[in-house]
Amino acid sequence: ATVSVLYWRDGGMSIENGCLCYFLEDVNSWTLGRVVQWDGKTGSVKSEEDGKTYDKVTEPKIFVAREDCVGEDVDDLLCLTLLHDSTLLACLKTRYFKDVIYTNIGAIVVAINPYNFKIPWYMDDQMPKYLAEGTKIEQNKPHSWAQAHNTYWEMIRDNENQTILVSGESGAGKTEASKIVFKYLSAVSSLSGTDAQKAAGGNVGMRINNASPPLEAFGNAKTVRNDNSSRFGKFMKVKFSSEGFLVGAHITKYLLEKSRIVSAMPNERLYHSFYLLCRDPNKAKYNINSDNDFKSLTSGNCTSNKDFDTIEEHTEVISSMKTIGLSDDQITSVWKSVAGVMHLLNASFEQNGEGSEVSGGSLSHIEKTSENWGIDTECVQKELTTTEMEVMGQMITKELKVVQSIDGRDAVCKAIYNNLFTWFIEMCNNTLDVDSDGPWIGLLDIFGFEDFEINSFEQLCINLANETLQGHYNSYIFQRDMDECRAEGVDVTSVQFPDNGPCLAMITSKTGILALLDSQCSVGSGSDEGFLMSIEETHKSNPFFAKKMLAKHDFIVHHYAGSVSYTVTGFLDKNRDTLKDAWKLLLRTSTDELISTLLPEPVDTKGPKITAGGYFKSQLNQLMNLINSTNPHWIRCVKPHPAKKPRLFHGSSTMQQLASAGVLGTVKIRKAGYPVRISFDEFCAMYRIITTGKDIDTSSSQSMSADILKLVSLSSTMAQIGKTRVFMKSEAYIALETIKKDTLMNHAQVTQAFCRAIVARQTKVKPKLRGASKEILAFLRKGVRKVAQMREKEEAERAETEEEEALEWLGLKEEYHHFIETELVELMNAEARKKEAEEEMLRREEAERLQKEEERRAIERRKEERERKRQEQKQKEKELRDSVTQLNNAKRAEVEKEVMAMRKQRKEAEEMERMKAAAARKAHQNKMSVREEKLEAVRQRRQQNMAEKDTYEDCLAKDVMEQEKWTSLLTSRSRNEEEHRQLVKGMGSSLRAAEGKARASAQQQRFLRLTEVKQAEAASRDFYRSSERERQQEEIENNRRLDRIRKAERKRAGQAAAAAVKANRSKLETRRLTTKNEWEELLEKEKRRKKERNFQRAQEAREETMMIKGVEAKIARGMALRDIEERQNTEKQKIRKIRSSSQGISVGGTHTADVYTPISKVDPIDRNLYQKLLGSEKTAAAGTLNDMSCKQGLADVPLGAESPRTGLHWKP
Repeated sequence: ATVSVLYWRDGGMSIENGCLCYFLEDVNSWTLGRVVQWDGKTGSVKSEEDGKTYDKVTEPKIFVAREDCVGEDVDDLLCLTLLHDSTLLACLKTRYFKDVIYTNIGAIVVAINPYNFKIPWYMDDQMPKYLAEGTKIEQNKPHSWAQAHNTYWEMIRDNENQTILVSGESGAGKTEASKIVFKYLSAVSSLSGTDAQKAAGGNVGMRINNASPPLEAFGNAKTVRNDNSSRFGKFMKVKFSSEGFLVGAHITKYLLEKSRIVSAMPNERLYHSFYLLCRDPNKAKYNINSDNDFKSLTSGNCTSNKDFDTIEEHTEVISSMKTIGLSDDQITSVWKSVAGVMHLLNASFEQNGEGSEVSGGSLSHIEKTSENWGIDTECVQKELTTTEMEVMGQMITKELKVVQSIDGRDAVCKAIYNNLFTWFIEMCNNTLDVDSDGPWIGLLDIFGFEDFEINSFEQLCINLANETLQGHYNSYIFQRDMDECRAEGVDVTSVQFPDNGPCLAMITSKTGILALLDSQCSVGSGSDEGFLMSIEETHKSNPFFAKKMLAKHDFIVHHYAGSVSYTVTGFLDKNRDTLKDAWKLLLRTSTDELISTLLPEPVDTKGPKITAGGYFKSQLNQLMNLINSTNPHWIRCVKPHPAKKPRLFHGSSTMQQLASAGVLGTVKIRKAGYPVRISFDEFCAMYRIITTGKDIDTSSSQSMSADILKLVSLSSTMAQIGKTRVFMKSEAYIALETIKKDTLMNHAQVTQAFCRAIVARQTKVKPKLRGASKEILAFLRKGVRKVAQMREKEEAERAETEEEEALEWLGLKEEYHHFIETELVELMNAEARKKEAEEEMLRREEAERLQKEEERRAIERRKEERERKRQEQKQKEKELRDSVTQLNNAKRAEVEKEVMAMRKQRKEAEEMERMKAAAARKAHQNKMSVREEKLEAVRQRRQQNMAEKDTYEDCLAKDVMEQEKWTSLLTSRSRNEEEHRQLVKGMGSSLRAAEGKARASAQQQRFLRLTEVKQAEAASRDFYRSSERERQQEEIENNRRLDRIRKAERKRAGQAAAAAVKANRSKLETRRLTTKNEWEELLEKEKRRKKERNFQRAQEAREETMMIKGVEAKIARGMALRDIEERQNTEKQKIRKIRSSSQGISVGGTHTADVYTPISKVDPIDRNLYQKLLGSEKTAAAGTLNDMSCKQGLADVPLGAESPRTGLHWKP
């Protein structure tokens, strides 16, 4: 069984300088490096890849690694020695650059897109190796083929429906993975059977491949992440017969991205079909010229693409349509539908009174739309700019505003294209689908988790689908894991798995985001801002919801893969997704057979209409019910680099996709349960060594496993006994491995000592013992046993002494700990006293603050009193000014009255003078008229009597006199007028003098009054300023006094605290020194005791040696006496025996047990060996060596050293 270990930071690995680690970097994510400097919180790490040093790296961004675990390459990531985000990423990166793109992690296959279709071991010629395996892939490496193989044989074995869920972000290779899986299913189902059955399966595969180009043309588009991104979800039921042969398929689509029909984001395109139509050689019959002529096609400022952008690709799509059964008329109708959408989106509108009208330049596009769709142009214009409403049982026509017209135009375009795509999938199903009584395998190719700069309604639906699938994956994997534990009898009540159910409920419940969106859509006054306010009010306390303070139109949802910010602009319009019934009726009048059926006939339904969000939620529920009824399998596709080129790897992007795909969630699930699971027999074999010398139950492997867990004190939360296996947390596994390692080390040392002794006996001792007699050996063995007993007694006494000393040390240790605890208590008391002093100081400060506040309030009251007095003074001044003003007004009225009277008199005099002057002028005029008459008479007379010259002269003289008289009259008149003017002038001067005099008097009085007022104001202002200065000075003094008091209190408190701390430190230091001295004395005493004990042992050893030598001397003397007696019997026999004895002692010779030879009779050649054996001339036997002596003598002898007893050298 494979044993995997989840080794986390809490497993015991700490950060130290120089240690190998993975650290989190912004671009490459987890990168291998070494810690250069660490201060406990942050540090510097040097990268092992680029050699750069990264500063201020915090602890959560560092994962300590082991040297032997770096560069691990495993087929299943759960088999990594250290299972962490960093090691996952490192393993995938290592395999990727080895062109190994498939890796398992439990039930998931992680497929990294290599952007290279020529990797040798993934070519189609390698497929037979997988097909040749049995019902489960065990020999070959991970692959989408392996997942398809296992899925197929599980379906055959259990006769149950299966599902393979393929997910990943745009460009990760989901569609290609689905094609690979389907191709393998077609191959594996055709391994057996008749040729007809194999041909039928191959025909289904061919038809599905033929359906792929049109599906991609109408459902895929260029995005910033992928040039051929699927913008819809697809669930394909691959159907099999009861015998397991491929017979058909059925396709269901989910959530086509409708916003991409009318516009595209920057650097993106609409669906490929729009641009392919512009590449059609026969595009003129659809009134199409260039894609630059259409605003919708150029909305993303990108019209070219490497996929679906050429005439050849357009031809391929047409050919595929014909292959799946579309007629030429149907193909033409399809492109007419697309062309009509393109022209209608070019229509623009202008304001027309309260309504709108189609702009003049757009009428041609309306006509071309009508021509393509086969409907009336005027009806199209009418439906674009007006709508009909039922009011009081009568239908009235209402004009639409410009914005409403644009919304209506976009709605009909979206409906036409979406229903066209649905019809096309139905046509594919008509070709592929068959009735079958056998099981099926579902292939779910669905959009991955999305997080763009601007996320809208479509991203919310897409992420909801991924969130739901992740919840299903979590519950399925964890539930299967827990079911296995329960089947083994393991208690899992305390185990919890990562649950995203609350997040799903926040989106889909009755008070969820989608329900609140529907509620806003059903209200006439609903708006995007109102929707945002409603979800903020409902979910502001939900941990999965957030809203930025400065973001007016955004809200945040904390998904399992990360937090996504959604912009509510356009949410209501996209969710309503409603189309006027009039458009449905109009399109059904089309002359084109296909277009007339694209929009359904209006149905009069009561209650609110279903929204786009509600429809998607119901579709998602149906999909999950379908998946829950099957046995699921997973393929997670990953895009290694945004550049979409081979052999490029972007760590941060890959890590984000692993989180989105639920790969990291698998680690959390395994971490939550019991990841280490070992069978009883294996467990006992692995950890039996721990039980050496322990009393355990060995009757069965299960009871022995339970006793081992009890022996190492592992609780039930860390490890449990099942029916067939032991279930352990990773921490428990690490603890067991540590204990096992220590036990093995101890046993190895003991075994090594015995092995050395045995080797020594076999190589050195045994040949030399052959020269000694049995009696000497027996005698020496008795002595050795006695010595061994003495040593055992000594060892017992020493053990007892050491135990007493240990107890004494423990007592001292407890006393020291007690002392430390006492000191800590005293320090805590000092801290408490300090805290009380600080609290007392705070209370005093609070009292002072209250007193100061009271003083401030008193000052405020005084200030208010002064302000009141000043207001009263101002009121008096105002009254005084009013009285002066009234007096001045009265005097001014009198003066003005007098002036008016004088003016009246002057006016009357002037009127009289004017009358007089008029009378004088009238009299003068009369006189002049009379004079004129007279002159006329004179002239007449002069004319009558020209001869009377004298008379004429007299008359002329009279006339001159009269003229002079008239001149004097005029002179007197002017003199009178001058006198009148002088009189009037004199009267005005007197009047003005009187007025000036009155005005001067009033001004003088007013000046006096104002002077008095100003003097009073200055006096009050001086009084206020002086009082204010006094108050400020008093406040400053109070503050200074309070500061001095506070500083003094702080100084006293600080001095007291410092003195207390100093005293405590001094006391603690004294006790520490005392304890240190006591410890040093104890250590010195222990050293002396050990020295004395060693000296005593040496003395005993010397006495023992002397005793053994004495015994040996006695034996030697006895043998010498015996030899002398034998020499007296016969000289010849003695010589022969001496020679015989000499030869017996020699190395490699023989000897007689009864003959003992003194060293003087031994051959000089053998004398050195004899001395080593006997020790001296008087020694009759060599040193003693038996099993006990080997254990006690040689067991502790190091390699190459000399034995303290035998003098022999131990060599290997």
